[in-house]
Amino acid sequence: MINSVEAVIEALGGPTKTAAVAGVGASAVINWRTRGEITPEHFLLICEAVDATGKGPVDRSVFGFKPLVTDEART
Repeated sequence: MINSVEAVIEALGGPTKTAAVAGVGASAVINWRTRGEITPEHFLLICEAVDATGKGPVDRSVFGFKPLVTDEART
């Protein structure tokens, strides 16, 4: 499982190719790398692209999503 922005960028072939997949400029990808998080609006595009490489899946935390709290964790 891919669990970092850097690993996503590497799986997709670098910042320029990642930007093309997401429909953003390369500077946006560099910003993701700096922040350590990809903006959630790109979740589906990025996950599908990484899955298509055979290197997925991508952990949802890469997009800033928090794990769901289970009933067990509430007690």
